[in-house]
Amino acid sequence: MYLIHTVRSELVKTRHSFTWWLTLLGAGIVPFVFFVASIIYWEKMIPAAGTNPWDRLFGNEWQSVSFLLLPMYIILAVSLSVQLEYNANAWKQLLAQPVPHWSIYFSKLILMLVMIVGCYILFSLFTLVGGAIAGVIHPELGFLRIRPNYEELFRTCYRSFLSVLGIVGIQYLFSLRWRNFVIPVGIGLAGVIASMILVGRWKYAHFVPYASPSLTLINIYKKVSGEVISKNELLSVLYFALLIPIGYCYFRRKEDK
Repeated sequence: MYLIHTVRSELVKTRHSFTWWLTLLGAGIVPFVFFVASIIYWEKMIPAAGTNPWDRLFGNEWQSVSFLLLPMYIILAVSLSVQLEYNANAWKQLLAQPVPHWSIYFSKLILMLVMIVGCYILFSLFTLVGGAIAGVIHPELGFLRIRPNYEELFRTCYRSFLSVLGIVGIQYLFSLRWRNFVIPVGIGLAGVIASMILVGRWKYAHFVPYASPSLTLINIYKKVSGEVISKNELLSVLYFALLIPIGYCYFRRKEDK
């Protein structure tokens, strides 16, 4: 009951914040760009005979988001969610409420994960709608003749979600640790830039949490037979499982501050 109450409170608190607009923007910007490209440069996007145009569309879009935009969205969404309390100087008031502190900590985490899942859902819907509209305008693109591979889409979404959990754990801890919004975002940005350099050049890049989304995309399109979860995704889940309790221990220290 406590957790349900605090999740509702967090939802009300963030209702008019930029985090939800960020989720909408993060989910829609790449599908919109590819939709416009499909309308303007449609002749270059006509699929070869026997190929599924949806596979190409989703593949190009996933490639565009996984290396930079997705990690940056996670970093900003998590940091903004925590920053709400710092901006309003509301930590003392929040911790004085007659609810267990664990429910406050985990309600914020749950809301972050809900936003991230929502971003994946919206991204998929925007892509499907954009492709369908492009198919109506230019039937040669084949979007209306061939069914999207929903199973592959779901598999890509859930594996990508697993790959970002490590980033969530790190950024949640950093955002609680530093009041200054720039510090956790700056650390996250440095991690993303480092991961872009390391992927494909360092065989241990899977140990870098910020590299996990791009490694997942690479593994998916290698189509490793029977692979349900890759090494980097497993490490991402382990980082999350380790860092969330550490973050909670740090959060408890706020009681004495």
